[in-house]
Amino acid sequence: MQQQRRHRFRFLPEGRESQGVLPWVIAVMVYLMVLAVAGGIGLVTATQGWSGGLARSWTVQILNAEPGAQQTEAQAAARFLKEQPGISNVAVLPEREARALLEPWLGESAQSGELPVPALIEVTLAADAEVDSAAVEEALKAHAPSASIDNHEEWLGQLTVFARGLEGLAYLIVGLMALATVAIVTFSTRAGLSSHHGTIEILHLMGAEDRQIAREFQWRYLAHGLKGSIVGAGLGIGTVLAIGAMARRLGTEGILGSMSFGPGAWMLLAALPLLVALLTMVTARWTVHRALAEFL
Repeated sequence: MQQQRRHRFRFLPEGRESQGVLPWVIAVMVYLMVLAVAGGIGLVTATQGWSGGLARSWTVQILNAEPGAQQTEAQAAARFLKEQPGISNVAVLPEREARALLEPWLGESAQSGELPVPALIEVTLAADAEVDSAAVEEALKAHAPSASIDNHEEWLGQLTVFARGLEGLAYLIVGLMALATVAIVTFSTRAGLSSHHGTIEILHLMGAEDRQIAREFQWRYLAHGLKGSIVGAGLGIGTVLAIGAMARRLGTEGILGSMSFGPGAWMLLAALPLLVALLTMVTARWTVHRALAEFL
């Protein structure tokens, strides 16, 4: 009986699609999907790492242009800040380090003694500490009138919005790739049906139902989808791991060094081939049903 059924649907050419371009087009689509998902997740985790570090730090500027008075205010501000609850570390940056921060914008002129620079104090908050920067700044002015506190709140807000926007763009790319995959599978399925139009008509006369023909196509295309998806996902995950290895060799500083993937992210990347293969199968079945209704 099983042998009879296998011969009944010999109109599907054995291995034609698997030897054609369909699995490899799907592989390319899945490869790009993996990179887009990994990029979106990595950006969010990196942003969270940056935000967590900056949210626990302040930069205090002493804007007094008189060098002697500036240093006096800086020392007084440092003593005051060390006494505040919730602050774990206070460090006054040497003038050469403050000038070095300006070099990317001003070049060598940043080291000129004629260019006044504010004294900078780095403040680190204790873990889970909640300190009102506005209240501290108001009290600080009694000790250092030209002092101002930058808690990075505005910059962090812009950074978060930017990262979320890029994450949304990554998932939009994944959606567009999925739509492109549906279009390609639809075209491939219709081409296969058209090339066997006469055979399908004969099968209908012999009593074959649409669902039986659709079942043959869906399992065939599921196999092709799995083949292409596994290859594409394997290459994509390999690329992500290679980029991560290069980032670790470069150190933990910078954008790539802050990216990380949790178990949920790896599970999503691993599940992507199965999801695309199922999408391929469902698309093929739906296309066969629609096409048979049109030309039979």
